[in-house]
Amino acid sequence: MLLVYTMPSDSPFSEAPDCYTSSMGTSLGHALYYPEPHNTGAVQIGDVGYISGGAFVRLLNLDVSAIEHAVTSWTPPFEITDPLPSTVFRDRATSRLPPGSYEGTRRDSNGVQNQGALELPAGADGQMILENSVLKEYITRNHGHWYAYARDTLGLRVEQKQLIVVSGWFKTSGNAWSIRTQSSLHATTGGAWAIRSRPSSSTSITGLTVQREGLGEDHAEGVDCVFLSYYQVEMLRGRVYKVVAVGGLKSELEYSPQLQLLATGKNDPLAEISKFISSR
Repeated sequence: MLLVYTMPSDSPFSEAPDCYTSSMGTSLGHALYYPEPHNTGAVQIGDVGYISGGAFVRLLNLDVSAIEHAVTSWTPPFEITDPLPSTVFRDRATSRLPPGSYEGTRRDSNGVQNQGALELPAGADGQMILENSVLKEYITRNHGHWYAYARDTLGLRVEQKQLIVVSGWFKTSGNAWSIRTQSSLHATTGGAWAIRSRPSSSTSITGLTVQREGLGEDHAEGVDCVFLSYYQVEMLRGRVYKVVAVGGLKSELEYSPQLQLLATGKNDPLAEISKFISSR
């Protein structure tokens, strides 16, 4: 199925992806405003690509042992001449987000308050590879080649720092999610954000509300990626000098019992996580 995300610049929907992802910025990962697969395919661990308009665009997949995850929508496809050891992608942990409403808010320095809510009536299943120095070194060594492929071979308008490597995801079925985003002026300024899981409730924020829903019963089960964790690069004088993890907690905490606090709907996970870290 070809999904094209083109919206006029004056549409109230045009700012919704940024509003949603900024307010839903969380240790669970980067929230995608378009969870359903882009026409380049469903998100897979080991993907190299970029986020555009709230959707993840796949360019290639680094796991050469998983032929079914190869990206075939580009001509020519990227040829991997320096493959990673397959063990990099086998060392995984799994997790589960319980059913519920995942809500977050953020205020920017201009006094605009954004709110996002992700409804997961069926929950979501997650996978993540554990942090790996071999993969980080590999990204540093090959990132320039991926950028040259995207820019020179495919002619894509993308900056090098936008290219990321997927390290984990949370996915649900196409009829088991909905998104709500809202933006309004607020009297207080600041840059703090918070996210919590709780039962659905009405919001106190006034302003334009935008809502999206899954594609329906006929959509494949368990392929809609709602949270994405990844490695991104930091550039210095045109060169990659650092690879950093975005989304996902440290491996010793990510799948600890503390995450089960999400299931109660009564606790702020970030506050509990901070308390857990300080007690170690």
